[in-house]
Amino acid sequence: MEINEEEKFGVFLKRFLNNVIEIQEFYNLSKQLFTNKEIDKQYEWEVINGNIGKGDDYRKVKKTADINEVKKICIEIGSNLIITKPNGQYYIRSPPHLKKNRDYISIKNKADEIESKGRITRWKSYILKP
Repeated sequence: MEINEEEKFGVFLKRFLNNVIEIQEFYNLSKQLFTNKEIDKQYEWEVINGNIGKGDDYRKVKKTADINEVKKICIEIGSNLIITKPNGQYYIRSPPHLKKNRDYISIKNKADEIESKGRITRWKSYILKP
């Protein structure tokens, strides 16, 4: 069975597009890994189970955003606390200069209190260490 020129071109195009998709996925993964290393080098985050600072939604970020993008935004606005739950949007709490009890020590005390109660929650709190 002979393949005509259109079919040959179709096969070529399909292979080419698959390669482009693979290259794009590799690029995105490499970029994300590099970004993770950059953020982790400069800043250390602690993750606890619990919702610290309920009702203080200084800034909301869509759930489709990458956690590293949210961390960058958090650092840029001077905050040190991000709250999220699985498949939910991110909530960045108020920076310490705008609201009391948002400094690291106050947040850490609240986190220890939540963890000592042992309540099971789907919420995760990301705390920026000084």
